[in-house]
Amino acid sequence: MRICVVGAGGWGTALAVVLAKCGHQIVLWGHDPENVEKIKKEKENKKYLPGVHLPDSVVVTSDMEEAVDDAEFVFLVVPVQYMRNVLQDFKAYHRDTPVVCCSKGLERETLLFPSGVIREILGDVEVSVLSGPSHAEEVGMGVPTAVV
Repeated sequence: MRICVVGAGGWGTALAVVLAKCGHQIVLWGHDPENVEKIKKEKENKKYLPGVHLPDSVVVTSDMEEAVDDAEFVFLVVPVQYMRNVLQDFKAYHRDTPVVCCSKGLERETLLFPSGVIREILGDVEVSVLSGPSHAEEVGMGVPTAVV
């Protein structure tokens, strides 16, 4: 399955690693082209998830169109305060692909949950939520955890 992970912070990188190890084709999108190039070169996100190696099958990009193209699922893993801006860019390439929201919290100005922000920007899209008491570094290293 081809999965796009939008957000190359610690949690997004950890999810990309786990999903790739399960045999999925992963494209990891990051907003910072300089950090994306470092991740590509080093096969590790030293800025946000040091010590966790990215499988060779993970493609890393800062090009949203490349990231979203042909994705069967999109995991949205960006801080809620930046979600609206990221979704504005994402919207141009999104084609009714189901979105799995992996962000926690409320948008400061509107007090909307992340799923509310997603629906406000993308409309009536299928949204699931992945959340739970886990730490990116442990998930990335394969430590058992529980999320729902």
